[in-house]
Amino acid sequence: MRKPPSPLDTTPEDHAGSDCASCVAHFVGFDDVSHPAGAPLQPGMHFVHLPSLPDARATAAERQQLNNLVADRPELTLLACGCLRCTVHRA
Repeated sequence: MRKPPSPLDTTPEDHAGSDCASCVAHFVGFDDVSHPAGAPLQPGMHFVHLPSLPDARATAAERQQLNNLVADRPELTLLACGCLRCTVHRA
């Protein structure tokens, strides 16, 4: 049986997040979270637009704020909000 890849051995494209305003705001709220799992080997985020959902998209400034956060704290790219909206947007 093949061992699954480590979450640390990923690319920014693997760290896809919805570009909806709610998801970006929730993720930015992780700025004070301690995450001991470590940082991915290649930090960064890739935003995905979900056209079938009516939610407002995050502004370019809001997405840049999130990019700046994960640039400063790359370990946060491995976190995810557990609220229903964010969970559905990741699925």
